[in-house]
Amino acid sequence: MRPKVLLIDSPQEELRELAHLLLAGDFELFWARGKDEAEALFDEDVDFIVLNLEIPHAGRLKFLEKCLFAFPLTPILILSARADLEEAVKAAKLGALDYKLLTSRPEELVEIIRTALKDSSPPSQDGFLTADKRVSHLLERLKDVAKSQATVLITGESGTGKEVLARFIHQ
Repeated sequence: MRPKVLLIDSPQEELRELAHLLLAGDFELFWARGKDEAEALFDEDVDFIVLNLEIPHAGRLKFLEKCLFAFPLTPILILSARADLEEAVKAAKLGALDYKLLTSRPEELVEIIRTALKDSSPPSQDGFLTADKRVSHLLERLKDVAKSQATVLITGESGTGKEVLARFIHQ
């Protein structure tokens, strides 16, 4: 199965060369040229996101937050026209995988994507049988939660597996 990459670019298609490399590299590509096109693809099941922060009217890190809300377990590579250490740190704290310049070599970006996808292959989970990468990533995060002394509140509709997750955390 080909990995699915969502490329969120500006209307000027600054990531055209990267898009061509991804298509040649046997990736399935969703290419949004602007904020509205990107939001229209928020229902897609993607494995990786490349976000050009230079999208007009998107609000830079505000749009990153929207992407992280829509794709909470999907790695996101940020691309910016200028190097801004403060912005890079904020992006990392929000959950971005990496922060690179738009002038970065497209081959280097493809390698980052390949490495992240290889590293994020879902491990087997005790007591769970799932092919869904999002569920596998959620279970990995819950292992970290289980190690803490934090109180956990699990909410959801009847029959969604709250009790199963509670048992997983307790074990």
